[in-house]
Amino acid sequence: MSRAKNSQIIVAAALATATPLANGTAAVGVSTLAAREDHVHPISLQLFPVPYLSEIIPDSYLPSTTGNFKLKGSFFTTTMTVTTLGGVVNYMTFINSHEVDVNITTGATEGSFSVTIDNGISKTFNDVLLINLGVVIKPLTAEWTLTEPINVADDEVYTQTYNSTGSAIWSQELDYTRNWSLRFKFKKTPLGFPTVDTGYTYKNLSLINVSNGIIRHTLSNRVYTPSNRYVYSFIIGSGSYGTTFQSVGFDNFEGLEYRYVNGILYFYKNGILITQDNAPSFGQNLKVKILCSYIDIVDIKYIELA
Repeated sequence: MSRAKNSQIIVAAALATATPLANGTAAVGVSTLAAREDHVHPISLQLFPVPYLSEIIPDSYLPSTTGNFKLKGSFFTTTMTVTTLGGVVNYMTFINSHEVDVNITTGATEGSFSVTIDNGISKTFNDVLLINLGVVIKPLTAEWTLTEPINVADDEVYTQTYNSTGSAIWSQELDYTRNWSLRFKFKKTPLGFPTVDTGYTYKNLSLINVSNGIIRHTLSNRVYTPSNRYVYSFIIGSGSYGTTFQSVGFDNFEGLEYRYVNGILYFYKNGILITQDNAPSFGQNLKVKILCSYIDIVDIKYIELA
């Protein structure tokens, strides 16, 4: 009779602490197989992918306040941890692998904060929790006036046709008599991306006069290839070039913000001041006009600051 038939395999299964692996997965359950004789069988691993956060509800909250938040995404586990720089997570309730509830006491500092989820692999999601004393207003689908081809879904504006010139104007007025913040993110469209240097061709997001639609400020962009650099240009007026700042890698689209305080217009990337216009002299309320040609603009919100 063969050696294999004579062997009686004893299987001892043990749950081990998750350990990140080189391929981006985590080992969360380890079964150790031992032979009765002097040979050892391979280790069997149960694997979880990197956690993904698609939505946090609500995504804005008052400072120094305790409340309940719902996190939606993928690859959530009963033993995972949730932390945030925006406050203290008091406890978490697991609903299923796509949803958890967390109770958070927010900090006293205002700003946009990251949330970190660890299911054995730690993943940080930047600028997903807004702590602010002001009034947060998000666009609704019906509030956009469209010149197609372009698509909208509430606070997200999408490219409908690659390299198109469609535009969308939000009906919400940005009040020039008070302090405010306009926040948004760029995201590469799945419909295509330039393979040659584009130049500063597209005025992706513009602040326009309510009365006549004249552009007062523009955020444009340029793609450098093949070096994979994505460059923004902060433009005063409707010109084609202004203060530039770079994003390395086509998929690295940061949180962007216009902040209008005491008559000065500031521009931030990931909370870091890039440039400012000390004398915009708007003289009237503004609206937001978006053109999507090969990027989408998402997570748009207007905040009337306290």
